[in-house]
Amino acid sequence: MIHNPYSLLLLLVFPLYWLLRKRIRFYFRHAYIDNLSGNAAREIVNWQYAILLGLFLLILAATNIVLKTKESVRTYQVHKYVLVNDGSGSMVDFSKENGIGKQLTAVLSGNYKLFDFLGNRKDGSKDLVGAIIFSDDAFTVSNLSDDPKFVQKKLKRIDYRLSPLSGGTDIESGLWASLEMLLSTDINQDELDSLQSKFYGIENNIKIDDKLNSIIEKKDKFIGSSIIIFTDGIFYPYGNNKKMSSFKIIDFCKLIGIRVYFISLFDLDKKLIDFCRATGGRGEIVIGYDKKRLEEIYDDIAKSQSNEYVVKETTVDHSLSDFFGIAGLIFVVVGLLMHMTTQRNFTEV
Repeated sequence: MIHNPYSLLLLLVFPLYWLLRKRIRFYFRHAYIDNLSGNAAREIVNWQYAILLGLFLLILAATNIVLKTKESVRTYQVHKYVLVNDGSGSMVDFSKENGIGKQLTAVLSGNYKLFDFLGNRKDGSKDLVGAIIFSDDAFTVSNLSDDPKFVQKKLKRIDYRLSPLSGGTDIESGLWASLEMLLSTDINQDELDSLQSKFYGIENNIKIDDKLNSIIEKKDKFIGSSIIIFTDGIFYPYGNNKKMSSFKIIDFCKLIGIRVYFISLFDLDKKLIDFCRATGGRGEIVIGYDKKRLEEIYDDIAKSQSNEYVVKETTVDHSLSDFFGIAGLIFVVVGLLMHMTTQRNFTEV
């Protein structure tokens, strides 16, 4: 492979030499021919110096001297959104088709607002979105996809009246499932199982150890990710030996750069709101099933992140062969022309 194809221009030396050696009509015009002819050998402009300098530059070109420079490239951030919707019994209207009544219509309307925004990005970026429904446990509706309409269709087809939905409200299972979805592409299953075990217990902050640090070191892979969780229930965010802690999960999200948004229809623990803010997200309380307000929240989340960008700095190699080669070629040609000018029969001019 030729790394510097422009260096092939140096081959022009041979046809140029072939032409010039036959003394065709190439020479420098000058006003004092006798002076140039008589003193050229003693002047710094001696043709031999020009050719020697040209050959020296050609040798430098052949060595392929490389100049390393830093270049910064700014690209739009690729975001990953995981929508975590409450599918517990209080959300379901059993008299409506698929159980989608006033409650689910409101939250799905908010989801669709985000889908519409992501599907109409004008900056060329492609965000990813996934969806999870939780009740007594969490269930994946769609893994991360760059087609928001596909995820929207899958959410529409769920029958919330059927088991295992329309049960209790296990917030932590939804939180963990969404976090697992974001991590699973870069963290193996053993690491995920070990991480999940750390979320149990009564403490509010996760304990840092070597295994956790090995995951945190990969945080660049998860920056730009968001978990948006909706619930209409009052829940207990503190953990114990048999229950994961919402605080610990959100605290871990802060450590690896995942934003957490909590939207509740009744109340939120004030400390939980502070934990969400620490991740760069927020906690929102919406009184009643206010469809318009929910649409505004989801739309605002997407718009607030749409202009984020990533600056990547890379080291670029710039070969100086082309510069030295062209300069060397010029000096060789000039030297040959000087030689022919001083050596030709001036009575021919």
